[in-house]
Amino acid sequence: VSSVGLWTARFSSDVSGRSKGTEVLLNWSAPIVRERWFVMPSVGVFWRSSRLANYYFGGVSDAEAAPGRPAYDVGNAWSLSPSVVASYRIDRHWLAGLVLGYDAFSNTMRDSPIVQKNGRYDALIGLGYVWR
Repeated sequence: VSSVGLWTARFSSDVSGRSKGTEVLLNWSAPIVRERWFVMPSVGVFWRSSRLANYYFGGVSDAEAAPGRPAYDVGNAWSLSPSVVASYRIDRHWLAGLVLGYDAFSNTMRDSPIVQKNGRYDALIGLGYVWR
């Protein structure tokens, strides 16, 4: 953590070998700790290789094309991803957490014939126990 927040970078590859694609994330977060609360707003930028973007966001090859589903190549794709992570320490052992995020699809992802949304929302709620 620096005076301007927390910077992270992540490189991911498809270990299943299905897409043979890669993804890079550059993320900035601003952790805030107050007594029992931890809140961390973040904003990230994803870059996805054309292989990964086509696999997950609707690349349609000439062989897969059909009426109403034309051939389409997503290409390399960028997206903006704001999020917030929050947790509350209930007592010495228990804590509750929440993660909310959004992945704003780039034009090349949104224009795919099989993508029907402008982005994807994520929500996760959890309860944790600390063994101390």
